[in-house]
Amino acid sequence: MALAVLYALPDLRVAFSGPYVVQNDARQHVFWARRFEDAALFPHDLIADYFQAVAPSGYTLLYRAAAAVGLDPVLFGKLLPVALALVAVGCTFAFAARVLPHPAAAFAASALLSQHLWLTDELASGTPHAFAIPLLAAFLYLLSRRAALGCALALALQGLFYPQILLVSCGTLVLWLLRLEGGRPRLARERRDWILAAAGLAAAAASLLPFALASSRFGPTVTEGVARGMPEFFRGGRARFFDRDPWTFWIVAHRSGLLGKFFSASGPFIWAGVPMLGGMLLPILTALPRAFPLAGRVTRDAGLLARLGLASLLLFAAAHALVFRLHLPSRYAMFSIRIVLAVAAGAVLVIVADVVGRRLRRGGRAFSVLRRGLAALGIVAVSGFLALPLVQEPGGAYIVGDEPALYRFFERQPPDALVASVSPEADNIPIFSRRSVLVSRLHAVPYQLGYYRRIHSRVTDLLRAEYAEDPAELRAFVRAYGVDFILLDRWSFRPRYLLLDSWVRQYRPLVEELAGRMERGSKPALETLAEGCKALETERMIVVDATCLLR
Repeated sequence: MALAVLYALPDLRVAFSGPYVVQNDARQHVFWARRFEDAALFPHDLIADYFQAVAPSGYTLLYRAAAAVGLDPVLFGKLLPVALALVAVGCTFAFAARVLPHPAAAFAASALLSQHLWLTDELASGTPHAFAIPLLAAFLYLLSRRAALGCALALALQGLFYPQILLVSCGTLVLWLLRLEGGRPRLARERRDWILAAAGLAAAAASLLPFALASSRFGPTVTEGVARGMPEFFRGGRARFFDRDPWTFWIVAHRSGLLGKFFSASGPFIWAGVPMLGGMLLPILTALPRAFPLAGRVTRDAGLLARLGLASLLLFAAAHALVFRLHLPSRYAMFSIRIVLAVAAGAVLVIVADVVGRRLRRGGRAFSVLRRGLAALGIVAVSGFLALPLVQEPGGAYIVGDEPALYRFFERQPPDALVASVSPEADNIPIFSRRSVLVSRLHAVPYQLGYYRRIHSRVTDLLRAEYAEDPAELRAFVRAYGVDFILLDRWSFRPRYLLLDSWVRQYRPLVEELAGRMERGSKPALETLAEGCKALETERMIVVDATCLLR
């Protein structure tokens, strides 16, 4: 538990290093929660309305409660991961100790998991997927204890905070009722096991019912056929999903792959080699109790790891078969696999160390020097392993805003001010300035077509207006959308600006037409009018007052 807090310090140091530092995903999933502080913020904001609508109800309620006691949602999102890490590590330790009743194995498992929590960015985000591993670890521990009430509560919380992991847990619970007796599968015979499963599944259904009955005004969900015709889902797209390389698509891709971000941790050897090897070796070692005596102490609770893995694989396959209807396939495997591998690796490390220790002790005095050398080497190795997150770059994927004058300028504007821009800097305005943007690449997620078609239309209208030769077209756009400011990069009117930006390139052939015009000498009206309507100018950015353009 102390290590979990210690490993958080590098991330916290970055997170609190300045007023304009935030975790990347929080720019999507936390900015709108400032509505709970000030109801006047983000009025009639399509982007804020969408991300608030898709947020799980428990997550929304938690941030509302934090705001009610005076905590800024962004500040709360930076502190929340520490509490979640303690839950994840504590429950993993307790569960691992039931799989192999040895404190060193439980410590190794929870330390491995704790390292990975802080070497990747899900936990640090404070967003819904930060709850996946803590709540899954709690469920596994409570299920191993056969705590019916605790399991029901854990499943209900999963449905309220991260429904995808709830489906994995429900699959694990159903498979848990299947027991191997004499090499044959049989259903559980104890009444309390069936009561536990019924209570858990009932709690799961109750927590998902409001979500299932709710009709989203942003639907329908994009289908595979439609997605395959959209550049957004291919290489260079905003939501890249499809890939020609089978290894990338099925195994390591962030959205479609089985392992998700498993290989993206900053400690690639620790979090690719050790757990992967441990996960594969544990079944082998338990089959050889004479050669590995400690393996004989592995309990039947280890079967939960196999059931969790199988449930994850089945849901991963279902999510691929029903592309996007169950959201992203990787979400059903990437979290559970990390727990499985951490617990298995912790057990394997201790089982193997026990065998090495036994053999060295049998060697008598002849091996005393070797024993001391290996003991010293072991101390160095364990110390280096435990210190790894403290010397690695934090894995939280923090964004440092480098335009403070820009953020302060927009924050001084009325709460209903609307900024239009295709610049990457538009991603930061809602979180740093608490003001609405017409569009932004970060928020242009294409999974719900009712939302994305409006975003797509806004982007094309903005591009046409920004690069229009006729001032009347620009002014018509400003009036139609009620735009107050247009934010430009200083190099916005260079032809290559449009062609080199991976997000803007999605809007071909329009961008090719606009870039071609500028290459032939055409001059956008905004380029001329902006000079007399500048509201702010920094080294990189120009803010144009849209009301001035109308005059």
